[in-house]
Amino acid sequence: MTIPELKTHLRLSAVLSHYGLVPDKHGKLRCPWHADKTPSLQVYLKTDSWTCFSSKCEAGSGDQLDFIMKYEGISKHEALKKAETLVSHSLIHLPVPTHTRSSLITKMGLLIKLYQTSQHAISRSTKAKAYAASRKLDIETLQLGYPPPAVECLDSGRP
Repeated sequence: MTIPELKTHLRLSAVLSHYGLVPDKHGKLRCPWHADKTPSLQVYLKTDSWTCFSSKCEAGSGDQLDFIMKYEGISKHEALKKAETLVSHSLIHLPVPTHTRSSLITKMGLLIKLYQTSQHAISRSTKAKAYAASRKLDIETLQLGYPPPAVECLDSGRP
């Protein structure tokens, strides 16, 4: 995998998450390379870059590969290998294009609505409640659902 491909597949947010670092709502966090009372490391997730603005810090700026290299104190070559491992052993994928993102949000909304409908449907179905009881399942605690009749028809292939 080339360096540009690696940078495309590995987002800075995923690298930070791997190390257990979570920026605040303004994209700032305490710099891991010096004693930091207030967050001085600015993270730019849109550009996958970061900069430490403290005068006490020599980390400077960088991208996701530079972060791995400096955080672990390893060479650029070792950081590339680590990045490849992160990409291959995780669910890190290419960024979703903006036009697809709105489509995904719409689909997610529909799935959430379907799930909520199925949660309400189980309380109205004696068959579903009886099955849950026979398996000693608490439908409230487990937030179980049951597909409404229209979904059952789609699932079985019937019109």
